[in-house]
Amino acid sequence: MRLSRSAADEITGEVVAIKLVTRVTERVQLSKRALREITLLRHFAHHENITGLIDVDASSPNLEEM
Repeated sequence: MRLSRSAADEITGEVVAIKLVTRVTERVQLSKRALREITLLRHFAHHENITGLIDVDASSPNLEEM
């Protein structure tokens, strides 16, 4: 499942996109897709028409492990 939202960075005021990707660890295909997207966003970070990657946060799917 993917969920995208628009928000404003509290420090810079820049409009950013926030994407939540769930169940990435359940299937190899989902993990590869997420990694490919991160790689492309890093590669095109300075392109004027593509949103760059600011930060990535990975958390455990099991809340008890956190």
